[in-house]
Amino acid sequence: MTGPPRVLGWFAAYGAGLLGIPEPRFQPQEHDEEDKTMSQQWALTWNVREGTEAEVIRLFERSGRPDHVVRDDEGNVVGLLKRTSVFMRRNTVVRVIEFDGEFLDVAKHMGRQREVRDLERQLDPYLEQERDMSTPEKTAAFFASASMRCVLSRRHDEELSDA
Repeated sequence: MTGPPRVLGWFAAYGAGLLGIPEPRFQPQEHDEEDKTMSQQWALTWNVREGTEAEVIRLFERSGRPDHVVRDDEGNVVGLLKRTSVFMRRNTVVRVIEFDGEFLDVAKHMGRQREVRDLERQLDPYLEQERDMSTPEKTAAFFASASMRCVLSRRHDEELSDA
């Protein structure tokens, strides 16, 4: 299997301009067999109350999908959400996001997404520590405080540098 048609990636990055939506500020990345560039990856971590793990898993399994096109406050395309993964170990939750663009733009975008707000509101009663995600700015502040930056991500076909 060769993966999704490349035209879909092109449309996600450039198609907005064809529809009269401002062009993206970020530089879209081609992802083919020769591509050596990597998107950014960040993780968010928090704890839920012990004994609530099964309910938290159920909430994630039933959650919706946010818009993958990241827009700034003026509606300009500034990034692309590529993947979200959630891991749990005991009562610790780690949500990993892969994206093109700037982290704070992505955090604000996530705060504007109904699917994300709904899930976060449903998770609130299970959290060990309260958080305020009532506005995009407060969501971005939570993302900044709970974030883990990726310090290493290697592809199987990357050359190791001597640095």
